[in-house]
Amino acid sequence: MLRRTPLRSFATCARRAKPVPSVHPTGPSGDAVVQPPAARRREMKPFSEFLTDGFGRQHNYLRISITERCNLRCVYCMPEEGVPLSPPAHLLTTPEITYLSALFVSQGVTKIRLTGGEPTVRKDIVPLMRGLGALRSQGLKELALTTNGLALGRKLDAMVEAGLTGINLSLDTLDPFQFQIMTRRKGFERVVETMDRILEMKKLGARLTLKVNCVVMRGINEAEVVRFVELGREKDVEVRFIEYMPFGGNRWAEKKMVSYREMVELIRAKYPDLHRVRGHLNDTSKTYQVPGFVGKVGFITSMTENFCGTCNRLRITSDGNLKVCLHGNAEVSLRDVLREANEGRPIDEAAFEAMRAIEREQQHSGILGDTPLGWGAREARLLGVIGQAVRRKKEKHAGIGQLEKMENRPMILIDRATRTPWSHIPSHLLSPSLHTHQLRFASTWIRNSRRQQEPVDPGSRRSFKLRKMFLESVKHFITELDDLLRFVRLALFAVLSKKQVSEMQERDVSPDELAEAVERALTPPALTPPEHVLEERTLDDLRTIYSPEWGQWVPGQGCEFGVQGKGKVDGRREFSTSSRRQNEGDDEAGKGSQLTHLTPTGTAHMVHVGGKPWTARSAIASCEVHFTSAATIELVRSAALKKGDVLAVARIAGIQAAKLCPSLIPLCHPILIDGVDVDVEVNEGMGRYGGVRVRGTVRCTGPTGVEMEALCAVTGAALAVVDMVKGVDRGVRIEGVGVVEKRGGRSGVWRADEGTE
Repeated sequence: MLRRTPLRSFATCARRAKPVPSVHPTGPSGDAVVQPPAARRREMKPFSEFLTDGFGRQHNYLRISITERCNLRCVYCMPEEGVPLSPPAHLLTTPEITYLSALFVSQGVTKIRLTGGEPTVRKDIVPLMRGLGALRSQGLKELALTTNGLALGRKLDAMVEAGLTGINLSLDTLDPFQFQIMTRRKGFERVVETMDRILEMKKLGARLTLKVNCVVMRGINEAEVVRFVELGREKDVEVRFIEYMPFGGNRWAEKKMVSYREMVELIRAKYPDLHRVRGHLNDTSKTYQVPGFVGKVGFITSMTENFCGTCNRLRITSDGNLKVCLHGNAEVSLRDVLREANEGRPIDEAAFEAMRAIEREQQHSGILGDTPLGWGAREARLLGVIGQAVRRKKEKHAGIGQLEKMENRPMILIDRATRTPWSHIPSHLLSPSLHTHQLRFASTWIRNSRRQQEPVDPGSRRSFKLRKMFLESVKHFITELDDLLRFVRLALFAVLSKKQVSEMQERDVSPDELAEAVERALTPPALTPPEHVLEERTLDDLRTIYSPEWGQWVPGQGCEFGVQGKGKVDGRREFSTSSRRQNEGDDEAGKGSQLTHLTPTGTAHMVHVGGKPWTARSAIASCEVHFTSAATIELVRSAALKKGDVLAVARIAGIQAAKLCPSLIPLCHPILIDGVDVDVEVNEGMGRYGGVRVRGTVRCTGPTGVEMEALCAVTGAALAVVDMVKGVDRGVRIEGVGVVEKRGGRSGVWRADEGTE
């Protein structure tokens, strides 16, 4: 009989086994007898009772989160505002991780995966891997890593030497620009370089497996599924598509999830021979392959077809909690039990060695019993806590309908058993894509409704059901609107000039920060109504700003919470921070001498235009640039200035200035411009030395005029002329800026020399 290590004598059976002889049995010739595999399996001890749950599942796979930090901000993983990081003293130290890993390996764990956050941002990850790699002599077979690949390249060689055997690379798009949208950071090229480096090491003989994990979300990256499959045409890589799962802060909605069967149909539309292949025992993915391809395709179907029946995974969070189910919120602290001997303080290398020395002395004196790692009562207590948690593991996690309502950690933190309801989070911590008046709706309305509504009669099921349906529809509406706004903000990049975008990119500004800069430029200071006031128009504004179809999610007239809705509204550009409503028949210029941008208290606000009809509108403005040097006009006419063609540059500057009008004029509405024409002409008869006459025409279809856009166009063009000629004509000046014609709206046609027709 082969010699067995005593490491698992404490944990693998209910009673102590007889001592194992210290020498190998020998045959007649004195050689060690090598028994056949079947005989060895019969003599093997049963799997650890501490890692076996009530349904007979044996957990030999441990995932350890070694950090909460990450160098990306993936939309499905981390809330946009980030996550509150735990104090360093709350996180597991390297000696603590190594000890807990050794304890689990002693009980039968054969695979450990390091996760995060992003594990490669941990400074001591390589020494940690060396410590874990040493556990191969005690039964560990696989040491894997899940990473985004950004910081892996420079550490990869050292990790492989330390014992790394598998890498899961998280990559959700093959489009560099989409990568920035989904991760809110740059770095696509580095991830691709890391993937190529891993494949190169495999060709050179490194025993590494490479899998690419892709979370598929409807409307975002499902069109790239086939492109990901084609990665495996010539590369030895398994691409695994993951169904979008709900975690704290990722704004999950079932309609965003692309099911496994949908993805298979997408692939078979191009590769009809895609077929199922045999996977590994306890594998979480369903494995497929396209004939002729080197790589494989996997589908992780946590939402539609769970694999709970063969689950063999346990998780330790970065703050030391044991989590027996990814989608469960039950956790137990191993860190607190481990640190009891160190008065609750983190155990560093020095403290660990001091504690080990004491334990060894007690063991030699016979005080300690025989335990797997020789830590006596503390080790026994840890195993007891682990065993109780594992035995309480449920047969399967909740379904889709329940998961989205459960409170769970954000994916990046997978010791917060609960989290603050989103409706009570301060507005400055909410997504920047919600404007001030929307935040007031989100944070105040629900609170006021709870305070003001009368108790519902438990016997009135109809009333209760209607109330519940209304709350759910509003919640769904807010979620969908926020997601829409994220992409609207990204589309607004166009309002910045190419130079501004280039400058921001040189400073390594993320797409999200760039979008926020655009939003701040376009959004005027908003007046927030008192917290005890809920304006009737607020919900209507939210519903009609972007699309009339949002009306279907919100009740109309007669809503029991007192919010009046008007159904679908034609005006798509409703946007208001006013504390009062404008009458739909109000003239654009106001009534009489009243300034429409002022409230009765004298404070400024943006005029409400949501109720006005959409009509074709246009405005023409003009100005003059007067030269004070005789040589200037000829240099401009012949395009002989060092800076180039003055007239061409001025025309482009005028068009760009018209588009940037809402950024320059605080209370001006952002509008969709149909067209901008800027004419810049040399005029010798203008003043003593001649000059340039600028005329700008702006057109749009909407509820408000474009006079300010026309004025911005001619002013921008004139300023460009001044900038181009100021080196040869320091006295150049701009005169006569004004609107000369306006068409559209209730005021009809207006000309500067004739008045209103």
